[in-house]
Amino acid sequence: MPAHDLAVWEEFAALIDEVRRRANEHPLADLAGFYREVLAGCLDALGAVSAATWMRTEHNVSMLVQVGGGTPSAAEAAHRQRLIASALEAIPPRCQDSPAESGWGSVPVVEALDEARQHAVVVAIRVPSAPVDPSYPITLIEVLLTAGHQPALYEAAGRLMAEVAEAAAWFEARRHTSGLEQQVHQLTELATLPIDLAGDPRLEPTAMRIASEVRRRLNADRVAVLIASGSTPRVLALSGSDRIDHRGATAVAWNRLAQSTSDTPLDWPNDESTITPELADEFERCRDATHAQRVRIAPLGVGTATSEGGTDRPIGWLIVEDFADALPNATEHRLATIAAVVAPMLQTAQSVSTGPVRRLLERMRGSAVGLLIATGLVIAGGLALALVPVEHTITLEGELSPIMKRGVFSPCDATVVATHVASGERVARGDLLIELSDPQSLVQLQELEGRVETLARQRAAAETLRVSGDRRRADSVERLRLAADEQRLASQLEAAQAQRDLVLSERERLRVISPLEGIVTTWRPAEALAGRPVPRGHQLLTIADDQGAWQIELQAPDDRAGLVRDALARQPASRPLRVAFESAGAEGEASWGVLTTLAPAAAVEVDRFGVERRFVAMIVTPNDPLQPLSTGKAIPGLSVRAQVYCGQRSLAYVALHDAWQLITTWFWL
Repeated sequence: MPAHDLAVWEEFAALIDEVRRRANEHPLADLAGFYREVLAGCLDALGAVSAATWMRTEHNVSMLVQVGGGTPSAAEAAHRQRLIASALEAIPPRCQDSPAESGWGSVPVVEALDEARQHAVVVAIRVPSAPVDPSYPITLIEVLLTAGHQPALYEAAGRLMAEVAEAAAWFEARRHTSGLEQQVHQLTELATLPIDLAGDPRLEPTAMRIASEVRRRLNADRVAVLIASGSTPRVLALSGSDRIDHRGATAVAWNRLAQSTSDTPLDWPNDESTITPELADEFERCRDATHAQRVRIAPLGVGTATSEGGTDRPIGWLIVEDFADALPNATEHRLATIAAVVAPMLQTAQSVSTGPVRRLLERMRGSAVGLLIATGLVIAGGLALALVPVEHTITLEGELSPIMKRGVFSPCDATVVATHVASGERVARGDLLIELSDPQSLVQLQELEGRVETLARQRAAAETLRVSGDRRRADSVERLRLAADEQRLASQLEAAQAQRDLVLSERERLRVISPLEGIVTTWRPAEALAGRPVPRGHQLLTIADDQGAWQIELQAPDDRAGLVRDALARQPASRPLRVAFESAGAEGEASWGVLTTLAPAAAVEVDRFGVERRFVAMIVTPNDPLQPLSTGKAIPGLSVRAQVYCGQRSLAYVALHDAWQLITTWFWL
């Protein structure tokens, strides 16, 4: 094969590989972008004049993408029309003698144009598997080449386009499969919708669940649920909001739109052909009031006949809004299906909310018997509130803590050099925990070492002079002076050695050891203390003995602590208050204990933001101090939720105490 032909085929192979890569990686939603990149590569590889992609659907054939070229001549336009007609019949032109390929058929065709223009057209038609989905479009690719080349060039171009068509067919198959998967996902979500809507059968909670689930399934910005209430619809629920302004412009616009619609789901502005001018005006008013780009509405079933006209009307409406630039999509049939599914649930919730008791109360409204019954019920309720005793409990939070725990403190101003323990690690008594460094004591020790060494040499020299003086038989005055110098230096040496020993003992304290056996409860001490200067008395770690007895440390606000004090004053001293507690978030049998200590005054803590928090500390002793929790393992610092039983009080006191205290506090402040 000539070098030129080899280079051409290498370029073709690179193009085919690139098209196959794009067919596997290109975003499925960007169909035009995929074909634009494919046609641009074919245009460069073949040196073609232009290239285009046509899509044949059930109703027409339209150009999707064109690269290169200008306005076609009459012959080119006629030729294109013949190709389009052939595509409409799903019969590739001039392929009667060519064997059809498996899967998605792709047949290259070389077609000559008029001799004057000297052009040719290479066409590849890909036919999808019609038995699976006849509505799926057929794609037609054409490439316009200059004429006058060797037949081998057009044959190579046809083979290249066949390979490109097969790769593009794979991309179409991915899109088709993705669409089927999306349909299966939508059907699955629709099947699980009744399960997701199950819960509180009352009307308002049911409507709120409907609004939230419909918004999630349609990927909408906001969904409102309206119910037929008398002559005017009423907004019952709004996705993402707990408060509805029934007199606001938005609710009024929704009510007007619901009154104007029939029993057919409508979409604006995408259903212009099916919406009357009057209804279009209502849609526009609704969009102006809610600032939505797109509004969809679907009625919820058919209720009973109205009293005015005697005709059926929906029991409610779903209004779906999109605030971004909304394009037409295929969700309207889903909205209609979802509306048909949720309508019975809304009707059931409406029946529950207007049950026999409520209907009986409505019949008694305004009658003398009803007034007497209501008065009797109010009196009976008041007596029950005042006379019926119930257990008064106070919920507090705290933590589980061993009784025996010790803090480890810095013995002097120093810097942390090394931390030898981690959070939750068990240590024995005397184990090395932290090493500290004190540069000042080190300098002092070096000075004392030098002083001791100097004084030792001076004392030795004085002793030598005294001994030599004795041998020379010096006078008594000289001997006494030498002996006094030796005695003075000996005293100074002894004092310097004592100071050195004292500094050595203090430096030994820089090796911080554990005061007891237990576990380290400080969170991540190595990260918190690494290289950090600490002052004298600063707490470095906390060691807790988890093998001994435990207690519950509660923190109560001032008002709750006052209730506990009142309960202790009413209880005999021999009967402490019972406390039920369990670890926060745990499910199981609660553990029990008694309140043993109540702080006489409130403590104040200031967080790192400068906010003060006042609380009263309480200590609860479990019934089994060694095994405080009935379920689960006791861990130091474990969060605990406790119920303090404060004796019997009236139902009115228990139910209304918090509200009464809030009112009185507000009044005095």
